[in-house]
Amino acid sequence: MKNKKVLRSIRYALQEIVLVVIGILIAVSINNWNEQRNQKEELANICQTIIADIKNDIEEIDIVLAHYVKEDSLFIKVLNSEVQREDYVRQRVRIN
Repeated sequence: MKNKKVLRSIRYALQEIVLVVIGILIAVSINNWNEQRNQKEELANICQTIIADIKNDIEEIDIVLAHYVKEDSLFIKVLNSEVQREDYVRQRVRIN
């Protein structure tokens, strides 16, 4: 009789332990899934920020480049090896 009660108690304790372990494993799995989802969202946000920054940089480069690529600009004259001393002086006066 005592052996049956002891065996039932041990079996009940083992079942409880198994249920607790299964519950913990499920909770850990859900937590890992949630962390991965949060990391993916954060990575997507970072990528969107980088894309926006690159687009902004390209727009700014276009503005600066448009300024330097005028036909009579010193930049074009340097590229075409058409620079004379007066061009440097004139450009320097414009800047100051």
